[in-house]
Amino acid sequence: MSQPKLEVGMKLWFAGKNRHPSREVEVLTIGRKWAKISFGMRIDIDSWWADGGQYMSPGKCWESFADWEYQTKTNEAW
Repeated sequence: MSQPKLEVGMKLWFAGKNRHPSREVEVLTIGRKWAKISFGMRIDIDSWWADGGQYMSPGKCWESFADWEYQTKTNEAW
């Protein structure tokens, strides 16, 4: 499944890990490498993984909740 190109104002589903809650986010700005999302994090514009700095990524963005749910259920089936 290929991801569409990010655009400012686009709504995404952020699937958080650990203490980072999952929620709908909005793309605020887009640079050469990173896109800033609405709750103060940035995501890689190619992989949509959130920047964790020197630590593990706090989560990943998906095109929608339905896409995230489909991928999760597919992985569980395997």
